[in-house]
Amino acid sequence: MAQKIKAALLEQGSWTLREIETGLKPLQDIVGGLIQVVPLDTDDVTLYCNEEGKLLDLPVTAVWIDPKTGRWLDRLAGNMVALGPADEEGDDTDATEETIAILKRFLIPVVHMEKVTVFSV
Repeated sequence: MAQKIKAALLEQGSWTLREIETGLKPLQDIVGGLIQVVPLDTDDVTLYCNEEGKLLDLPVTAVWIDPKTGRWLDRLAGNMVALGPADEEGDDTDATEETIAILKRFLIPVVHMEKVTVFSV
């Protein structure tokens, strides 16, 4: 039986906690391709996105900001999945409500509607 881990997924502009299978393949399935770690300025969260999200013209799902200055650093495209900090052996740990609180400091979700794009703050 596959091991499970709690992950935070960005879905329609908000973060939700879901149980997913551990390993590379489930992460790739969620982001829809090759995974890339987003280098947030914290060791408390590991954020994965689609490495080719922008190249594949996936919808922008979040704006990455510097929480100290509010400066826009980049836009992230496609599905994202966040896990807790790596443990002593380098393995991912469960995401929690605290994980989501940290993500909200670094990312502004973008919600796409039929003819309007809204930044969700």
